[in-house]
Amino acid sequence: FGAFPRAGLFALKERAVDVDYVHIDLGKGKKPEWYGEKVNPSATVPCLFDGSKRLRRGRGRTMGLLLTSLCPAERPVFESLNVAEFVHDRFPGQGNDLMPSDAHERAAVRQFMSSIDVKPLYGLLMAQSPEKQAELKTAVSAWAKATAKAFTAYSKDGPFFLGDTFSLA
Repeated sequence: FGAFPRAGLFALKERAVDVDYVHIDLGKGKKPEWYGEKVNPSATVPCLFDGSKRLRRGRGRTMGLLLTSLCPAERPVFESLNVAEFVHDRFPGQGNDLMPSDAHERAAVRQFMSSIDVKPLYGLLMAQSPEKQAELKTAVSAWAKATAKAFTAYSKDGPFFLGDTFSLA
């Protein structure tokens, strides 16, 4: 379970939301056939079910990655940043805020979050050939420098992206 899919789980913890957590191993050769068909069409994690209906498989085991029983309709939310922002919106005033109240600061958080492209990093982790690894190391290095520069521009007054204010970024 990598760092990026955990953003949704971190958001749930920050907002003090109780969830039924079910681990689904989507590793190479381990992805359950039913996951993409019955849970998340893109077959990625995390997936948050915000509803009372439970998808069941076999002997009544719950399937999904993150499940909650909070509203009447079953409506899944996919992808970690979507899950994290949904959790912020779904539970106003509960736990810690994940997005700033100021519209400009919210836009800055969203811009920063959308600028983080993990594909070069993931590609580096998966690359087998030394040539491809060297190529991707250059891309990852450039990505890390650009990300650090953007983060530093906003975080001059504290340890977080917006200084002293904690956020999804």
